[in-house]
Amino acid sequence: MLTFDLQDFFMLLQSVKALSIKYSEEVVALRRHLHANPELSYQEFNTAKYIAAKLKEFGLQPTEGIAGTGIAQLVSQAVIAQE
Repeated sequence: MLTFDLQDFFMLLQSVKALSIKYSEEVVALRRHLHANPELSYQEFNTAKYIAAKLKEFGLQPTEGIAGTGIAQLVSQAVIAQE
């Protein structure tokens, strides 16, 4: 059974809201870049490189090359707390 502390949940929610405001312009620019440089399905090599580079700029360590162009990133509460 999944249990959680309601106070922790609301604190996390507030953190996510604050981060979304803080990074909204950068996220919009990222989205615009991706839409301006489309790639065919299963051939998103440049997109994968771009996203991996952005994650690394944030100090993260993405796992690249999953099924060719996939990327995985574990995000923990510790990463969010650093903000």
